[in-house]
Amino acid sequence: MKKFFKTGKGTMKGLLNSGLMTIAVLAGLFFAGCAGSGSDTGPQDTVATPEISPGSGVYTSAQSVTITCATEGAVIRYTTDGSDPGETEGTVYTSAVTVSTDCEVRAIAVKSGMSDSQIAAASYEFGEPAGPVISSMEAGAHQATVTWEAVSGAVGYDLYYAQGTTVTAAGGTKIADATSPYTVTGLKGGKTYAFMIVARYSSGEELAGAVRTAVPLPTWAAKGGAGFSAGAAAYISLALDSNDNPYVAYMDYASDDKATVMKFNGTGWETVGGAGFSEGSAYNCALALDSSDVPYVAYTDGANSYGATVMKFNGTGWEAVGGAGFSPGSAGNISLALDSSDIPCVAFLDSTSGYKASVMKYSTTNGAWEAVGSPGFTNDQAFSVSLALDSNGVPYVAFTDYEFCAYSGTYEVMASVMRYNGTGWEAVGGVGFSEGSAGNISLALDSSDAPCVAYVDDAWGYAATVMRYNGTGWEAVGNAGFSEGE
Repeated sequence: MKKFFKTGKGTMKGLLNSGLMTIAVLAGLFFAGCAGSGSDTGPQDTVATPEISPGSGVYTSAQSVTITCATEGAVIRYTTDGSDPGETEGTVYTSAVTVSTDCEVRAIAVKSGMSDSQIAAASYEFGEPAGPVISSMEAGAHQATVTWEAVSGAVGYDLYYAQGTTVTAAGGTKIADATSPYTVTGLKGGKTYAFMIVARYSSGEELAGAVRTAVPLPTWAAKGGAGFSAGAAAYISLALDSNDNPYVAYMDYASDDKATVMKFNGTGWETVGGAGFSEGSAYNCALALDSSDVPYVAYTDGANSYGATVMKFNGTGWEAVGGAGFSPGSAGNISLALDSSDIPCVAFLDSTSGYKASVMKYSTTNGAWEAVGSPGFTNDQAFSVSLALDSNGVPYVAFTDYEFCAYSGTYEVMASVMRYNGTGWEAVGGVGFSEGSAGNISLALDSSDAPCVAYVDDAWGYAATVMRYNGTGWEAVGNAGFSEGE
């Protein structure tokens, strides 16, 4: 172009005539317009869409919401009421925003010389945290395996357990940071345990799930070796203390047939208060432990006309409760129980009533033994007696008495249970409910105070049978005569 405008030798006229001047002028006008005109409507770059974290969801605790934009230098504006933000609408984002109620966060990014970004949105809902659900409980030998379902937002789980049917975080044994499934070991076989899973959240909040129970299985093992007594032992009675350590009372042949009590101390057996502590021979020994694990022993006292005697261990030695031989006559087949106030009660075959059953209870008011209801309250002579007290201290007695037996068509000693109703004794579910003769009867009450009896069942070849009172009558627990032999 320089050579065309270098001199004025008629070249301009030549350019115009040739049309080149027209192109040059138009080109100049175009470039001038691009550089200096403010009326440009051509395409521009767009700011990147903001990113909101965490995303939409249902949460159980407050969330710290961050908003970022990939375009450097862009300004972010946001709203939390669902309205659209813009270049001048909404709050300028400078740091994380905490949300704890249901809302929608909407954000836009803007930058001078660029088109505004698209609007990003995230919705947040908040509900009550859900406790972890224990999906299965599997009991094993002295252990239980707990499996639970994960809950949203939890960062960890703590397992709590306690013996019984309830457990709390304050009163249970804690296993921190447990993972599902978790096996708890070292539990007592045959005891009920309650388990609870607590979920932990980043906020530190803990939420417990529902409690479930399991009964670990017991295993059989000799406690301290077999044959631990000093000599032969008869009339053995067993009780467990609050730590499940066994105590035994028995007639001790090595101590002139007197009473001896021994306990297992964790490694071996030791005598409680000296061997042979009774005044004379001790028949029909019955042992019970009070709420402080103090042992009581009832027995037929050979030194006191074979009457009933109850003795307790006072920490250093044995002492009679209410005097030795307190029954009105000789007492056979003694059974002992303590009420919720640790007051002893005995049932026995009463010689002064034709060996019918009688029950007596120690009175703390006058320091003597008193009859519960009428002495000899059974219909006829009883051959076996077993005593239990319900949760209200009401005495139940199981025994065998003469009743007509449809099985044999003759009178036999059949199982009966009676309870004291406050004024007198009444049969529970009818007298003589066993199918045939019942020997060596033993009574226990379940957690609902329903009586259960075990006995030698003549109708089933002298095998063992257990029956339970269901509220209207007696029914076999499992099969009658379930033992393999007599």
